Amino acid sequence: MSDDGELPLVCTACQVPDYRDLIKNPMDFATIRRKVDLQAYKTVDDVAVDFQLMISNCMTYNAKNTIFYRAAVKLLNQVGQCVICITTYFVSVLLCFVTFLITL
Repeated sequence: MSDDGELPLVCTACQVPDYRDLIKNPMDFATIRRKVDLQAYKTVDDVAVDFQLMISNCMTYNAKNTIFYRAAVKLLNQVGQCVICITTYFVSVLLCFVTFLITL
């Protein structure tokens, strides 16, 4: 959603006139990117909240048998796996660092 509250170009009111009736808090990749560029997020969790909102909106608006819904599910699963991998990696690095410090 742009700063003026307009839908992103890929989701215009003429293409989906009932979108605002069902989705009260729109979110899209362009908005997330802009917020990253503006350093508007204070934590990674803040980014995750907007990502989850975008996925939730997609799954709410689109029927389960559509490519859009299926893409949202796939994206959610892939991002979830990435977060687990990244978290595991950083925990491992942190444990190695702590172990190194203890041996000094």
